[in-house]
Parts: sequence; structure tokens; C-alpha cells
Amino acid sequence: MRVSAIATLAKVVVPILSSCNCISNRQGLRTDICGVSEERGYDTPLQQENVPRWMTLDMDLRTRTENQTAINYVPGNWQVYELTRVRIGLEVRPARWLTAYLQGQDTHALGLPLPYVAANMRNTFDARQAYLNFHVKPVTIIAGRQGLKYGGERLVGISNWTNNSRTWDGFLGRIGDKNRLDVFSTSVVTVHPTSLDKHGAGLNFHGAAGTITTWVPHTTITPFVFVRSVRQVTSQQGVVGGETEATPGIEADGDLGKGWDYHALGALQRGSYSNDSIHSGAGFAKVGYTATHCLETSPSRRVQLCHGQRSSKRSTGQHV
Repeated sequence: MRVSAIATLAKVVVPILSSCNCISNRQGLRTDICGVSEERGYDTPLQQENVPRWMTLDMDLRTRTENQTAINYVPGNWQVYELTRVRIGLEVRPARWLTAYLQGQDTHALGLPLPYVAANMRNTFDARQAYLNFHVKPVTIIAGRQGLKYGGERLVGISNWTNNSRTWDGFLGRIGDKNRLDVFSTSVVTVHPTSLDKHGAGLNFHGAAGTITTWVPHTTITPFVFVRSVRQVTSQQGVVGGETEATPGIEADGDLGKGWDYHALGALQRGSYSNDSIHSGAGFAKVGYTATHCLETSPSRRVQLCHGQRSSKRSTGQHV
């Protein structure tokens, strides 16, 4: 069993920083780690007059306390430890059509013996993101180490709950805005806790994904096809060969009104793994309700049942 408690250190350790957006430039904009800029009107964290207009610094600090019992299925083998994550990013904009971004990351599992530290818990300071973004509306090209997030991230996503989260090395092309198409060719980055992170040989994960927000009111539709190709694998029979698998599908989520929302996904997978064939599929659907009424416990105190509105923001493929 695992018990977790999460806290964002930015508001506690550095009061002038907020949890997602830390340092903004003189343009009056703030940028969070998800790459979303908002107009001034909220609290502006640590605005420095000597920061050039073409540069933005950001920082993210996070800590989570976990308690695992019966580690490795051994009764009584329990550990309490602290997952820490520090990220520091630098964005420069040398031209209207070019943005460069570099983000370093340092993660640890304090108090947990190394034999029990999982691969997604620890990564001594390394480059998490490093890319160039070329953009001339309506076309964007991103080259380098970046995050990929589509839909609810059930098939492709960064897995932000983990201490390290996931990134890819490669290229992404995008055309469109509210309705857009992404085409990418990448390879997932393998985390090496004590050395530089790197991807495997060649680019082996490719795909195309659309984001459609205007065809159906209050609904986002994400059709996709993902392809994985590996030159050399060994089947269960010991036969050496290649792996090629394609996963087409569609995902949709939206608001039904009056507090109701839904999310659904369907996908098929076909291909081969050396001399074995791949035939699989997946489906997922859920309907949710968000309470919007408030329960008054006293004339001056109210308990609100809902925690907020559903987010309509979608991945930008950067600053994740």
C-alpha cells in the first residue's frame, strides 16, 4: 500500500514565487510550466526590471511524502520517504518566429534506500527539455527534447504525477490553431539517474494526432494514429526480428451541461513482434458530474462542494 501527501514548495520556501509561474518578464505576461501565458491581472511573481524582454526564467519546486508498506511484497518492509523535484527553465526569443527553451531537472527520493528507488523517482540534475520552436502562423515546428500530451494522456502523455515525468527527443510539426494537426517523429528519453539522459538508437515512435474543438459544441475530438517501430527484438520463441505496431483511434471529451461531462476513447492495435502478430484493442468511457451548489453552514461561512471548472486547455507540445 502507498500513502502520499503532496505539497508545492514554491509558496512556502520562496514566498515571492507561485506554484507554477515564477519569474516573468517586463511584457506583463506570466508563463507557467505548461506553457500557458496569461494577461496581467493576477499576482505577478518576481518581476525583475533588468530581465530582457526577450528572456523568461521559470522555476518549479515540488515535494511529496509517501509511505509504502510491504515493499517487494515483504511484510513489515515499510519506508517513509520524500520525493523532491526541482525544475529551472530558461526561454529566449531571439526573433518573432523563433523560441528556444532549456529546462533542467533534479529529482530525488530522500530517505528511501537505493535498492527500492524506482526509475521514475530519481534523476540527478539533467536536461529535461531542450528545443527550438519555429513558428509562423499557422505552422509550428519543434525540434529537440520536448513533451507530448494528447487527450487524457492514457496513450501518450508525460505522466506528471511521477517524479521525473516523460519527454521525447525528435521533431514535431503542427498546423492550425483551434483545429490543428500534429505530426511527429520521436524517441522516448530514457532516464539515467547518475548520467546524462538519452534516447535509444534512432527515432522509433511516430504519429499524427488532430485536435478538433469547433465541430461539436463544448467537445474536443482527438483522432490519432501512433506507430512504433523497432529494428531488432526477440520473440518468445527466440526468433530475432523487427517490431512494427500501429495504433489508430479516437478520443472525445466535453461538457453535457448542468454540471455533467464525459470522456471516451477507443483504439485498435495491429502489427508484428518478430514472428508474432499483434491484435489488440482498448475502450474507455466515463461520465462525471460536478456539483455547483454551495452548502451554507453559518451566515458567514460556506462550504462549496465543487472544486472548480473543468479545464479546456490542450497540450501545446512545449513547456510541459
